[in-house]
Amino acid sequence: MIPNYINEWIEIIENMNTTTTYKLAWGKAIIDCIKDNNYEEKEGFILITIDSLAYNVLRYYWNQEYFFHLKQAGPQAKNKSIILEEVIKLINIYEQIVCSKNPIWFDRAVLDIKKHNLPKFNQAIRRIGKNLIDNPCKYFVHIGNEKYYYVYNLNANKNMILIKKCDASCLNEYANILIQIINYKWSQLLEEYNNAPKINQKVARASERKIRRKNLSNFIKYLILTSNNEYKDFYTGKILDKNDISVDHVIPWSFMYSDDIWNLVLTSKSYNSSKGNRVPTEEEIKLLNKRNIELLKVIEDKKYKEKLAEAINNNYVDKFYNNCKYELKY
Repeated sequence: MIPNYINEWIEIIENMNTTTTYKLAWGKAIIDCIKDNNYEEKEGFILITIDSLAYNVLRYYWNQEYFFHLKQAGPQAKNKSIILEEVIKLINIYEQIVCSKNPIWFDRAVLDIKKHNLPKFNQAIRRIGKNLIDNPCKYFVHIGNEKYYYVYNLNANKNMILIKKCDASCLNEYANILIQIINYKWSQLLEEYNNAPKINQKVARASERKIRRKNLSNFIKYLILTSNNEYKDFYTGKILDKNDISVDHVIPWSFMYSDDIWNLVLTSKSYNSSKGNRVPTEEEIKLLNKRNIELLKVIEDKKYKEKLAEAINNNYVDKFYNNCKYELKY
């Protein structure tokens, strides 16, 4: 039987009235702090600092914004949330430090941020924390006129929340279930504001400690068009040295979040590294459509041949490109 305390959490998550994702981020941050043992114990309670919660919230939105550019509210929202504003500011500062606009996962970026002893990082944590207290902390426990008084309490100094130790144990035991419910609710909300594919996977992965991307080198042998097995650069048409071959997503991986053969091409390692998150040009999209027709004629692998044919017949390149232009920043 599910404990009453967990049923309260489920009821709050499933029935919350929200037009943004910030209450969901707040709930997820609490659960992650408990899973990571990121708290103190005192007199039958666990104490989670607001800074710790703000750190987790920053991590979620950093990864979602930097890699996936997911809108957290609809176009009717006049202003960005203070939380998202702080995240974007910090990303811009980080790009200046490393002199690169290539997105990087939060837990890796933090190493550079701490190395440079960036005071604006701590300032961002404090501002996000203050906004969490003023908004999600207060309203997370409300459903209509009902308030769930025992989910957690804010201490007098407003710098930490208190949860009964027995309730925290329940949260830890049921953490995976609650996270799945939060991710599902979060994905539902984002689908109203975004046209990007695989939103549910992006939401789930954005809270992880490191990004997981497949090694694409296995695709090289399937992307050769020439009869003499030469490696031709998709973008320049030049023949590549066999030691300077990279597999690139024409429509950015950050948008597609998948490794579809119809979107993969060969290029040089240096070009792939410098290309970053750039949205392709219309000429490149025309070239990709042409390449896919040519590749379909020569590819022998049955699985990839079927996937190529499906992409061509359903015009995936143009459909995803049009959504990509709208969703991603230039």
